[in-house]
Amino acid sequence: EPARAKLKLKYRDTKLVLKRSLEALTIGRDASCGLVVDDEHASRQHCFIQRRSDHFVLADKSTNGTFVTVDGEAEVVLQRDELSLRKSGWISLGRPRSAGGETVEFICDD
Repeated sequence: EPARAKLKLKYRDTKLVLKRSLEALTIGRDASCGLVVDDEHASRQHCFIQRRSDHFVLADKSTNGTFVTVDGEAEVVLQRDELSLRKSGWISLGRPRSAGGETVEFICDD
């Protein structure tokens, strides 16, 4: 059943779970974001994650792009584009994960 899918996010000491009750989340530097990231390379409202049926889609809205690494796969760069999140991995805002910036860890539970 699609309602059972959930997405766990972890940034520093903050842990969030997206499920039916919370269908979208904005990530960025601005205090109005659902997940505030302290990184100069991140835009104020960098990207958002939205539930679509039985999966979660990350959409980049930033100047510098969003770098997504799915565990065991090559990093993907999104620039004003979308990607369905799957398995587990990391979201890096504005620069590659290897550059040492802040990352948001994600885990998709079906």
